[in-house]
Amino acid sequence: MFGSRVLVFILGCLWLTEAATNTLNHGDKLNLSDSLVSQNGAVSLGFHRQDYGRYWDGIVSGYYLAMYYTGDTSLNHSIWLANRDDAIADDSGVLIVDDTGLKINRTDGNPIQLFSLQSTSISISSSDMKLVLHNSGNLVLQSTDTENGENVVLWQSFDHLTDTLLPEPMKLGVSHGRRMLLTSWLTDSIPASGSLTLEWDPVGNLLVVRLRERVLWSTGELLSDLNKIYNFTYVSSPDEQYLHYTIAIGQFAFEENPRLLFRHDGSLVLEGSRLNITGSNTCDGNSTENGCKRWEGPKCRNKGDKYEVRSITIRPTDIYSTNNTLMGNFSLSINDCKDICWNDCNCLGVNADRELGCQFLSGPYDEGALDGMSFQVIIRNRSKSKTWIWILISIVIALTIIVLFSTLFYLRRRSRARKEEKFLLDLMTSEDASDIRELQTGNKGVCQVPIPMTELSRVTSSICL
Repeated sequence: MFGSRVLVFILGCLWLTEAATNTLNHGDKLNLSDSLVSQNGAVSLGFHRQDYGRYWDGIVSGYYLAMYYTGDTSLNHSIWLANRDDAIADDSGVLIVDDTGLKINRTDGNPIQLFSLQSTSISISSSDMKLVLHNSGNLVLQSTDTENGENVVLWQSFDHLTDTLLPEPMKLGVSHGRRMLLTSWLTDSIPASGSLTLEWDPVGNLLVVRLRERVLWSTGELLSDLNKIYNFTYVSSPDEQYLHYTIAIGQFAFEENPRLLFRHDGSLVLEGSRLNITGSNTCDGNSTENGCKRWEGPKCRNKGDKYEVRSITIRPTDIYSTNNTLMGNFSLSINDCKDICWNDCNCLGVNADRELGCQFLSGPYDEGALDGMSFQVIIRNRSKSKTWIWILISIVIALTIIVLFSTLFYLRRRSRARKEEKFLLDLMTSEDASDIRELQTGNKGVCQVPIPMTELSRVTSSICL
């Protein structure tokens, strides 16, 4: 019984090998029911329906001309997509090589032109054009130069990378003026271009992850350690500066058909082994560990500020604690939202549960509730040095106020004492004071002359003995 099943499987494989082709000639068409298969049978190309898992851009799924490993029956994540940013709404897509070049026709919308003959100055015969799927996973449109009879490459998928880096000969870098980098998917299930890119920096010899223009992560000296696993090779010439790799099969047991996948969260993993190369998905805006770069920002963002996931609740009275103006913008991922928030001094955090669209935190909130909402909150750095500075400033201000009031009190008392001394001096030298002395000596101590009470009250010693 087992032997018969094996025989059926082998015969089926032989039939597929005979029936499948790796070439699409001039005038041929490839529709939903067809596929190209590389000569070794490892790689296939065909139209594939991608389920988004949500309502996006007016549809819940789209059709793509996708390249994938033949054995990957799940088709969860393709190797390469021809139309990642221009999904076909239905199953009408047809790939064709004709006199205009290479294109995808569809019933609803304009053709998707992958290559136009008008873009090349090479003299060729359009009837000689053919599309070939190579064992390496490179889809190549080629023809013959009519002037010298040489075979020429008009277009190839390796010049238009998506989110996957295959082993050599695929390149990451710059080749003949063309920049080749990986761009993440928008989400785990939506293939449209996301906000994260992985590129090779030939100046610093670094792998660099960017969030738009912001550098999140770089390999630094880590690349030399990665060579123990991935065998990265850097090539530099007048026309090319790029990185490519092979797998160190002798040291690590990987599944067949490995690839480096740059995920929507910024992680770069080796599919088949699940080894994570980059740590950009753990960068919080402040950390400089494992290749992370500290985020720059406006003056309100200080060294030490960082994102942390917090469970928060918002009181019903705090209706303006969230900003929902960009919640409906489904071209923005959580990474875009964090970048926008970081550059806005009024923003306190972003909703971490939303894959697309931004909900910002901008007002009072409470933390710690078990049933709260998950937010990436910007935690402000309260450094001890700054605290001591404010304490010293407060002490100096308090001492200054004390000294000022003490000085004013002293001056006031001194002024009052001087006025009293002057009054007594004026009183003792006046005519009334002379009459008092006469009374004291000439009338035997008997007070007979009336003295005003206002003056008597200010005399410090009695004139009547």
